[in-house]
Amino acid sequence: MIPPDLNTVEKFLEAFRAHSHPDGPIINRQYHKNKEFFEKSGIDRSTVRNILLGQLGPQHYVAGPDVERDPHYDFGVIYVFKYQWQEYELYIKLKIIIHKGVWLSYCISFHD
Repeated sequence: MIPPDLNTVEKFLEAFRAHSHPDGPIINRQYHKNKEFFEKSGIDRSTVRNILLGQLGPQHYVAGPDVERDPHYDFGVIYVFKYQWQEYELYIKLKIIIHKGVWLSYCISFHD
């Protein structure tokens, strides 16, 4: 079930930003596609933070809301976005984990 606070892309982005780590959203750089993109593009953490917390908007929405289906991961709500950065069309998948009343913003995918 999608919490009402996350049932629109606008609400999701607002909550994603509100529940992000103070240094920016947690990004899984170990995921092969993410790691490969970071290496080839030279994008830095500051640019990623600016995109996720300042520039990404409802106009970049592609899919969602969806819920985490893998029982090995904490429950969460997932949205997918496409964003043009330099010559790259980025695929961005964001998740808000909801675990025991605590919300945490998390970037699952950030690559072309």
